[in-house]
Amino acid sequence: MRDSDAQVWLELEASGYPDKFDFTSLGTCRRYAQSSLRVEADGKYWTASLPEMEAYLESDEAILDSIRATPNPSPTAKDHVEKTATQALMTTHLNVQAGQRKRHAQNKKLYTSLRSAIHSYVTDTFMGTSNYELFINSRQSQKNAFRHRDS
Repeated sequence: MRDSDAQVWLELEASGYPDKFDFTSLGTCRRYAQSSLRVEADGKYWTASLPEMEAYLESDEAILDSIRATPNPSPTAKDHVEKTATQALMTTHLNVQAGQRKRHAQNKKLYTSLRSAIHSYVTDTFMGTSNYELFINSRQSQKNAFRHRDS
């Protein structure tokens, strides 16, 4: 790869970002890092590498599967004390489920966005190379056409 900005950016995506990082140092690849939702509007950013984000996502999915497999507590109770305890347990259980779903959704969104940014870079690079090759081929065809015309 001849693009030094891309080499730095892709290395950071693969290994993670340092705690203090200036995204302007990414040069032409800064826009990909910012479009990936890695950098938030307030300047904070996610330091985790793409493989770490994938591991978080898989962990979240395993926790959600575990929560789904856990039976809900029975809402029936013998007396007021048991009813209050059951309601507190159910509320906690539902809050844990909701929190885990929210975390999973956030991690999924970020992971998908990071992968999308890399795909965008590859597409932009490929299209730029393809357009350049088309230009060169077209130019060569024109030269050949002029040569044949002049002969």
